[in-house]
Amino acid sequence: MAGLFRVTTSRQHELIMRNPGLCDELRIRDILDDVAVMTSGAFAAGYELSGLHSHYHTDEMRNRAKESLEAVLRSMPERSMRLHLRCEIRQDTGDMIRRYADSNRNSNAILASIDTERCARWSEKEAPGEFLDYRLYAIFHWDPATHQSEPGREWEQELRRTFRLSSSKCIQRTRHEHDRLLAEFTSLLAGIETTLASTGMLMQRLGDEALFLLIKRALNPLDNGTGSNRKVPDVMKASAAS
Repeated sequence: MAGLFRVTTSRQHELIMRNPGLCDELRIRDILDDVAVMTSGAFAAGYELSGLHSHYHTDEMRNRAKESLEAVLRSMPERSMRLHLRCEIRQDTGDMIRRYADSNRNSNAILASIDTERCARWSEKEAPGEFLDYRLYAIFHWDPATHQSEPGREWEQELRRTFRLSSSKCIQRTRHEHDRLLAEFTSLLAGIETTLASTGMLMQRLGDEALFLLIKRALNPLDNGTGSNRKVPDVMKASAAS
């Protein structure tokens, strides 16, 4: 019976309570200006892509799409930027049914009842998972410290950031420095967007709320909520003003 119980001393309990929570373990410092600022100081920007429907493509069209995707990778700074692709397949329609019902402005009672019945049937089919929602995202991570470091010495920058005694230590910069680095990151993304558009895929830049929901769904895929990102006071703007 002793093996069924776990004895914890008061000292062990205090050490467990001092462990950092999930919010401290996440690598995201803040979400602002359509980018996610990591605790290391890196930036991350996301795009929602339409994908390529190449099932009926010819060999020439597939080769052209392959060359365009290879051009996207070649246009990225190889030392400071990396690409993360995320594909989501959800068994729902998102908020499509709700938006369809909210956009109904038909004054005809018969047509309105038909739309109501149609939405009810769609909801019944959505409950057992008969609908599939495909989402494709491209996230570009850019590290300004690695970008500005000398070639071959990137490991020194990574070592300085990882070898820390405090887990709550994170990047601190002024608003002016943030705007300067963001402008450089935006210029790099502009070239990537032009090359990415040549693949034939439709793309849309994710804003602050969309980035927050993407991270939220990654942590909890079964959560269909659309909670908003609560903004905190801009510390960089306050430090710049002082």
